[in-house]
Amino acid sequence: MLRRIAVVGDQLSTGGRIEQYEGPMCIWEGHQVALIGGAAYCEKCKSLGVIAKTGGPRRIEFMGETAADGDIVLCDCATPPRIIAKLAGESWCDDGAHNAPPLSAHVSQSMIQSHVKHDEQYALTDLAGRPLAGVRYRVRVNETTLASGVTDANGKTQRIATDGMKRLYFDVAQ
Repeated sequence: MLRRIAVVGDQLSTGGRIEQYEGPMCIWEGHQVALIGGAAYCEKCKSLGVIAKTGGPRRIEFMGETAADGDIVLCDCATPPRIIAKLAGESWCDDGAHNAPPLSAHVSQSMIQSHVKHDEQYALTDLAGRPLAGVRYRVRVNETTLASGVTDANGKTQRIATDGMKRLYFDVAQ
């Protein structure tokens, strides 16, 4: 099925838009192409969500898969909003939906998992794989500290909960 390519600035069905990202530029009609796994702000729930693929399995590849009209955003809304791609003009991709199983089979399990609550404990080790016991650490998302403490005898941190897939940064003091 032909679908319009989504780009930074395209709107969501609930309001909000696809956010910019850092990295090499791929431009369609003067706008940076949006990627599956990229960020979009939802005006309805006032949260930042992750772009997830729906529809057919094929996409244009550039630093990952490009997003398309109708893809969803996994934000805090009960029903994920859809991308309304317009800014790329007449730039289209064939997602291969005519050869694919039903639509629901193509919402990636990893994208669904990225939106669920996560509660993890981490083991800090040295380069040889030995536990770093009694070491001070801080875990953060960008500048926001999620947890801090001292590792236990097995080098483990306290349990750290996030409200979805996050890139965590560990600051470790030796």
